[in-house]
Amino acid sequence: MSSNLEYYEHLRTVRADNDDSGYHRYCLGEILYYGEDDMPINEGQAIDWYEESAKMGYVPAQYALGVYYAGSKESVKWLRKAAHHGYEHAHYLLGDYYEQNNDYVRAFRHYKLAADYIDADALNALGRCYQYGHGIEQDFSKAFYYYRYSAMQGCPEAQNNLGVCYQYGYGVKQDYRLAFEWYSESAEQGYTSAQCNLGICYQNGYGVNKDYKLAARCYREAAEKEDAAAQYYLGLCYESGIGVQKNKDIAVHWYKKASIHGNINASNKLHDFENKTT
Repeated sequence: MSSNLEYYEHLRTVRADNDDSGYHRYCLGEILYYGEDDMPINEGQAIDWYEESAKMGYVPAQYALGVYYAGSKESVKWLRKAAHHGYEHAHYLLGDYYEQNNDYVRAFRHYKLAADYIDADALNALGRCYQYGHGIEQDFSKAFYYYRYSAMQGCPEAQNNLGVCYQYGYGVKQDYRLAFEWYSESAEQGYTSAQCNLGICYQNGYGVNKDYKLAARCYREAAEKEDAAAQYYLGLCYESGIGVQKNKDIAVHWYKKASIHGNINASNKLHDFENKTT
């Protein structure tokens, strides 16, 4: 086929009419959902094709609908179907849905099913369940085990969580050097919490020589990506002149941004500034 448009028309007029599995309808949905070159995106028609395919039992289409309707009961309906037919990552998304709705027992069960397939996101989620006692008895050793398992698969969130375990001694002997190394691995993938945690390491000399300028730089990188904790720490840097020139106005700017994102410490700082000016 010389173009995506011609391929789409071929699928629609020739192949879809003889499509018993739903595969070609799914392909039509993919073409319209993502669009490319001479084929513009048409989300509404894409979902129609996905639904036709999913109703014919084509599992990738069921999963696609589960992702599209994320956070809703419609999503759960399709993810359950996909999971039932062996689409393992659907179990992870079901776990995420139930965790967001505070149904930790169901969340843990689905995370465990996904983790059995060595799903890195699910392994990390299991670590979180064990760390906080969500749906299972709290166990820091098991939290560390699953974080490490996931981190070795390259999951940046798990790499950061593993760094936290090493920094604070959760389920493992405290080791600042290893904490710094895992934060670095995660930060290289752009994970903002890890970039903030690197700032804390540089500021306090955890696993690395103290370097206030690098600390402020790490905070800034994460703060500019809307990480609330980093925005708060960057505010502290400007308030106290840590790695940057002291500047109250810039400190207030970052405290305000952190406060908007729900950082209580930043809100308290703003309150203190207000009291000093009245």
